[in-house]
Amino acid sequence: MIDPVIQTLLSLGFSFLFLVAGTHKLSNRLRFQGIVEAYQVLPKSWAPLMVITIGVIETALGIGWLIGNSVLAHLFSTVLLSIYIVVISINLYRGRTYIDCGCGFSAFAGKQNVDSGIQQLSFGLILRNYF
Repeated sequence: MIDPVIQTLLSLGFSFLFLVAGTHKLSNRLRFQGIVEAYQVLPKSWAPLMVITIGVIETALGIGWLIGNSVLAHLFSTVLLSIYIVVISINLYRGRTYIDCGCGFSAFAGKQNVDSGIQQLSFGLILRNYF
């Protein structure tokens, strides 16, 4: 059994993470749409819908973590992070490391540029989402 204090801190942390990420994506839809399109895993015409869907899901997960220790919040968080791992892995396999991961919401640079402020795709992102 996990200590209730640790469980509460973890729940608050995940709630904050998903609420900030979801609301930021929803409030910066055009910028995030560019990032979604850059991944090239879905038809470009689906990007606007995916931006809203991802933002709503992340916001809902944040609320789910906040209101309690919901098994659904845990399950859907795991599924969402697993999808992120797959999409990042596909692009790493393609050699497309220059893409903004979408975590920091900086503009898509279109080329590898460490000074651009973007968080480029890396194996470290896969590990971060896994753990």
